[in-house]
Amino acid sequence: MATFASTSGGAGGTASNGGVLELADFDDTRLRVGIDWEHVASRWLKHNFGGSLSVDNDWRSFGGDWQVSLDSKNNRNTYNAGVAFTNDEIFQIGGGTPQGLTSVGAQSFLGDGSCNTFDLLLGVSRALNRRTVGQFTVSAGVSNGYHNDPYKVVSQIDSGLNIEIDCYFEQRPDERTRYTLFGKLVHRLSNARDTANISYRYYDDDWDITSHTVDLKYRRGMGKGKFLEPHLRVYRQSTAFFYFNSLNPGTIPELVSADSRLDEFTGITLGLKYGMPLGNNGKFRSRAEYIGQSFEQAQFDTLTATLFQLSYEKAF
Repeated sequence: MATFASTSGGAGGTASNGGVLELADFDDTRLRVGIDWEHVASRWLKHNFGGSLSVDNDWRSFGGDWQVSLDSKNNRNTYNAGVAFTNDEIFQIGGGTPQGLTSVGAQSFLGDGSCNTFDLLLGVSRALNRRTVGQFTVSAGVSNGYHNDPYKVVSQIDSGLNIEIDCYFEQRPDERTRYTLFGKLVHRLSNARDTANISYRYYDDDWDITSHTVDLKYRRGMGKGKFLEPHLRVYRQSTAFFYFNSLNPGTIPELVSADSRLDEFTGITLGLKYGMPLGNNGKFRSRAEYIGQSFEQAQFDTLTATLFQLSYEKAF
């Protein structure tokens, strides 16, 4: 028996009519195994190889990546190139995936879904002066196969009576091509204790999603290895061409999803991180963040989350 998200892909939050949407119960356990190997071929050339395997109740994934870094002879520039491959297998708990655009009541299921993803990255980092480093990266990715969320549905609504007539499983394109431009500046202030970090990311894909991300961090040194780091992130995204909050009677397009992550939305993250030395060669970190998202068309118009994290790192 499958457990579905709220009607038309709702994921809880505040509805535009002032009501509160129900949350779907779920229990998820994930196991991940990863391996990374770094090989220094020469003073200027370095290779990084990686592989990973992840398994949970309704998803399996394995992949590998290779990245090469080349330093210029004056050590001012570092050139990077990398490739990666990932295979994902997606299914509902118990196995199988629903056939897209079929009524939920029909319970029409197919085999497990599979998706292959290839990514390419090219970048350069440069020491602009004694206290400033810049980075620019361009990346592209192509994925083919099953892109649906096997739990997401879209409702067919009688607008006159404001009632749900039927409910259908979503259907997304089976291909996706993505492009990303990323730039970052890191500047150490003249007091040699504080560091400012600003980055901008531009994303575009053939699902008509375009996004802009600005990320700001300021690390304030407090002496003896202690620091405070405020964080601000602003994200803005456009709508996928096949996103519909609901369907009118008699209209079922070839591609449709009511997943709010494909809607136009703005997200803001505010955070604060604290770090200090702890023990012999140990580092303690604590982080708190507030995340707020505002959606344009989705069944709910706001989503908020609060994150707390504690970590400890020790070198041997």
